[in-house]
Amino acid sequence: GGDIVKISYTGSPASFKEVIDGCPEPVVIAGGAKEDENTMFTTIRDSLEVGAIGVSCGRNVFQNSDVSRIMKKITKCVHG
Repeated sequence: GGDIVKISYTGSPASFKEVIDGCPEPVVIAGGAKEDENTMFTTIRDSLEVGAIGVSCGRNVFQNSDVSRIMKKITKCVHG
């Protein structure tokens, strides 16, 4: 069995809360399609507020013009 489940964000906190509540393992959100930063951080905050434990980002980090800056912002968002 898995220790963590990585899943795409469902589009709303209410529907993602259903996923969190129905999953017996901790959930992280998948990074998904390349988005603008505001949308990405809204998605991260919304998912964390309803119970996700973190994020697994790829292209939204690696394709950013300043990888260090975006990683620091994501870390702050997830860990406070």
